[in-house]
Amino acid sequence: FDASLAYHAKSKEERKIIVTNISPRITPSQLQSFFSQFGKVSHCSLPREDRRQTMFGTMPKHQKNCGTAVIAFKKAEDAEKAKNATPEQLKFYEQIMVVSPYVSRRKGGKGLILADDSKEDMFGLSRASSDLSLASTTMSLSGYEGCSLDDLPPNGLERIAAYLPVNDAIRMERVSKRCMEASMKSWALIPRLVLSRDCEGFGKSNPFRNHHLKAILRRCGAHLKSLDVSGLVHLLDEKALEMIASNCPSLEE
Repeated sequence: FDASLAYHAKSKEERKIIVTNISPRITPSQLQSFFSQFGKVSHCSLPREDRRQTMFGTMPKHQKNCGTAVIAFKKAEDAEKAKNATPEQLKFYEQIMVVSPYVSRRKGGKGLILADDSKEDMFGLSRASSDLSLASTTMSLSGYEGCSLDDLPPNGLERIAAYLPVNDAIRMERVSKRCMEASMKSWALIPRLVLSRDCEGFGKSNPFRNHHLKAILRRCGAHLKSLDVSGLVHLLDEKALEMIASNCPSLEE
């Protein structure tokens, strides 16, 4: 363990923020320019929305952004200024953006990846650590009058569902048809699962079994590139390997 490396990683994280509720009209360069009011921005990752092709096999002329960005400042104190900004300071195109601390995938939670066209390192958003849940998201949204989960567009609800632990993501399917659709689609955003961390309630008295794995892979197997079962108390057998092989065609590790 190298303490200097850990310090460097922590320092990089402190210079980053997550920005949500971004107007679809905003471009990465506009967003970077806007946040430069708090300090020098070294990188701005604002992915485009994953739009399906039309029946003629062409993409829409103008792709909207996905509404969520990761911004890196040159200095940690500038990131802190952005996190402490007032709603009025975060108003852009008559829409109030929400700034949250950056949470590394190393700190737990599923890895929801924001990918853009840059050659910079990929920025990761943590999917559901103990500090990030649907309940806490609802509480933060309630601070803005008239805003609730029911008002969110489908892709917004999908991204919230993508932050939930496995157990809660599956429970969300029972809330309503809209939540079920959002939960099911959110799995496409998750390329990596660490079962010992992402699944709750399993231990010596309730080991992880084949049918648990089947329920998860039925939802996310097609999108997984990495599946880690180490450290998990389980009773998986050779049938589990067959399920992984048949349900995870893109698995790399």
